[in-house]
Amino acid sequence: MGSIAKQKSSVDFKPLDEGTHLAICNAVVDIGLQQTPWGDKKQVWLRFEVPAERVTYVKDGEEIDAPQIIWTRYNKTLTKKANLRKDLDAWRGKDFTAEELDGFDLFKLVSKPCLLTVVHNHTDDRTYANIAGIAKILKNQEVPDWELDAIRFSPDDTDQYDDVPEWLQEKFDARMEPPEPKPAVDDDFSDDVDDVGW
Repeated sequence: MGSIAKQKSSVDFKPLDEGTHLAICNAVVDIGLQQTPWGDKKQVWLRFEVPAERVTYVKDGEEIDAPQIIWTRYNKTLTKKANLRKDLDAWRGKDFTAEELDGFDLFKLVSKPCLLTVVHNHTDDRTYANIAGIAKILKNQEVPDWELDAIRFSPDDTDQYDDVPEWLQEKFDARMEPPEPKPAVDDDFSDDVDDVGW
C-alpha cells in the first residue's frame, strides 16, 4: 500500500452539548484485544449521530452540513456488571435472555435509535463530551432518517477498514493477538495415578 502522508484535519468541532439527545447508532467498531491498565481487554467502540445538533465543515472544497457525532468505548463483555450490558439493558428496555447472552451480534445496534445522556469533562485546555447513560426512546417518538454511512467493523470483518477513523485504525493495528487455544486433552491418555484408587 505504500506510505501515504495526509494533512491532519484542522477542524475543531465543539463538543456535543450536555443533556439528553435523541441519537442513532451508526457504527460498531471492534478493535480486538487491547492492553489496558486493568489487563488485556477486548474493546468495541460505538458511534452515534445526533440529528438535531449540526456541524458544518469543508471537505474537498464543498461545505458539508452533518449531524454531530459522539463515540463511546466498551469492554466487549456481557457479564452482569459490565457497562456494555447495563447500557444495552437500558437501551433495549429489557434484560438479556440466556440465549442472547450466549452470543449477541453487536452489529444489530447499527441503525437503532436511543436517548443519550451527555456530560462534560474538563481538562486544562479542553472540554470533552462523554456518554453517561443510554435509554430506550419514548413510545411513538419520531426518529429522523440517519444520514452518515454505517460502519460495521471487526477483526473478522475488515472490509470497511478505510471507513474507520484513523485514530481507531491505529488502535486496531496495535491490537494484541488472542492467546492460542489450549491443546485438547487426549482421552486415551492413561496416568499411573489412576491406579492408586483416587
